[in-house]
Amino acid sequence: MINAPFGDCKSAALHLADSIQPSGALLVIERRGGQICALSANVEAWLGLPPQALLGAPSSAVLPVAIRPLLAALPGATEGRDAPGAAQVRLCAADCNGRSLIAALHFAGPHLVLELEAGSVPSFGQREQVLAAGMAALAATDSEEAAAQVLMQQVADVTGYDRVMLYRFLPGWHGKVIDEALRPGVEGFLGLHFPAGDVPANARRLYLMKRQRVIADVDAEPVPVLSAVDGLSVDLTHAELRAVHPVHVQYLRNMGVAASFSVSVVAAGRLWGLIACHHLEPKTVSFADRQLCEQLATVTSIHMSDLQRLAHEQARHAHHSARAEARMMLQAGGGGKQAIATQLVHIRTAFGAHGGWARLDGRNHYSGDVPDTSSLDVLKNWLDGCAREQVSSYDAIPAALETCPALLRLASGLLYIPLDGQDFIALLRAEQPENVAWAGRPSSHSAGADPQHALGPRTSFQIWREQTHGQANPWRDIDIEAAGLLREMLLEHVERLDLERMALTDPLTGLGNRAMFERTLQEAVDIGLRDDTLSALLMIDLDRFKPVNDCYGHPVGDALLVEVAERLRRHVRGRDVVARLGGDEFAVIQFHAGSERDVEAAAARILDAIRAPYAVLGHRVEIGASIGAALCPRDGSAPLALVERADLALYRVKHGGRDGFRLFDAGMLP
Repeated sequence: MINAPFGDCKSAALHLADSIQPSGALLVIERRGGQICALSANVEAWLGLPPQALLGAPSSAVLPVAIRPLLAALPGATEGRDAPGAAQVRLCAADCNGRSLIAALHFAGPHLVLELEAGSVPSFGQREQVLAAGMAALAATDSEEAAAQVLMQQVADVTGYDRVMLYRFLPGWHGKVIDEALRPGVEGFLGLHFPAGDVPANARRLYLMKRQRVIADVDAEPVPVLSAVDGLSVDLTHAELRAVHPVHVQYLRNMGVAASFSVSVVAAGRLWGLIACHHLEPKTVSFADRQLCEQLATVTSIHMSDLQRLAHEQARHAHHSARAEARMMLQAGGGGKQAIATQLVHIRTAFGAHGGWARLDGRNHYSGDVPDTSSLDVLKNWLDGCAREQVSSYDAIPAALETCPALLRLASGLLYIPLDGQDFIALLRAEQPENVAWAGRPSSHSAGADPQHALGPRTSFQIWREQTHGQANPWRDIDIEAAGLLREMLLEHVERLDLERMALTDPLTGLGNRAMFERTLQEAVDIGLRDDTLSALLMIDLDRFKPVNDCYGHPVGDALLVEVAERLRRHVRGRDVVARLGGDEFAVIQFHAGSERDVEAAAARILDAIRAPYAVLGHRVEIGASIGAALCPRDGSAPLALVERADLALYRVKHGGRDGFRLFDAGMLP
């Protein structure tokens, strides 16, 4: 015998079957040498020669003359060029041992697999007409589901099965019947869900590799494949006649199905669904019809893949446009890292999220529907365990969070975009409860179910209804990709801000430097002229600062400058900007200053703050300040003019005894 008997259906190597279905015969030929090394026990009924006469014999000598050209066509071919779901197959029709048959030969690693089935060549034009009609119908579809529905109807027309279903795989690999074609009086399964265990991963792999599969009679006894060397390993992935696992056979019996045929629906290399055909009596589908259905499925796969790529590119373009707009707004708006929060609505909309949460430098920003703060604290603790080097996501709320009602309702879906430090953006999708009708109760819901138990056939397909919780609309692959690109763009923005801040910041005090001062003064002038409001420039020189340096040294002088900077920060309004211009020179720029009296009051607060004694590195220090101010547009509408006139006012204070304030007036001009 070849291979080994099947193990558990959930883990068995289904492509290494040790038997075939009795609707044909199979021979295995060594690619080097051409000897027949294995064959099905029923081969005599097909070739008129007993297995003993064929095993070990050269295929070119013992096979019927009509079949030998297949062998001659293969030696020059190269193995491994076939795409998944296809096999390099050679076909011929022959009359042998009193019957007409179809012979099919394909590669299987170091072997050639020759299969024989009853059949004849279809009449010229018949297949072409069906293919042409199918392609015309597909051309009129603009969605993957519509294309798959066209394929389902074509398969139903070609095969004539009692029940033909379009079964779509959903996230998590459970499936749903989304369309069907039924003979009168045949029970349907439209709208019903089937658990993932009904089509385990090993079976899905084969459905992707071998695009059509027939079981002519579930009660037929499999025929063993004999080999010259016991335990010979032969890959039967692409074999038409490969035997089916007994669990699947019993599964069909439990459904009342006597024969089945399946066609894989593949889009962009991924198993999208199945066309599942059932017949209530044994039914044989000719090799030609099976091949026709496979060709129709191939054309459909190409069309669905094109539709998927088009949708993917459209989504990618939409994300790119949204990202470009956000970048432009961030660059134009300024405002530092917190400006990212101004784009939260825009980002949330681009990703189809119901809520958005941005945490930036310890401050929270929200958009849309978000949970309460205590629930967000729970979510943040969970997010702290996520990788910070990449985007993370979930479509169903994790078990650790599902006990929090607000998170269950508003954060059953999450797209986590970590930024630098502890900053992040979290996009939230609300729970989408769904009433699911199952074709039989899934084992995971049964009392005492053991997830490690061997897979067995289900015995009941009676409708069982369930309302799902904690699930959101899934994030698409393109969403995950776009989130990663958004993260890169925002990190670049933050890095640019950091570099800009370093270039515009005084390294000693952390205040803006002269470059920042010039940029901000221009902004204040522009805003004042645009809004017809008053802006003010206050130029500040410290009094009695040089003696501090001379007496106590530069470390004390530097520490004093840091303390002065901090006092200035505390005594200006939040929108106003403080800058250090160099040495002991400072400036304050007031946006929307109000009136002359307001500027005078601000200067008085600053003077009082600076005059208060300092304790610096163990020394008590007292200093003062001279302040001169100019107003825009009263004293000038250009930054340079304002600086010159504020300096004139400052000069008058210094020459008037220092430690005071003067507002520019026209009499100060030379």
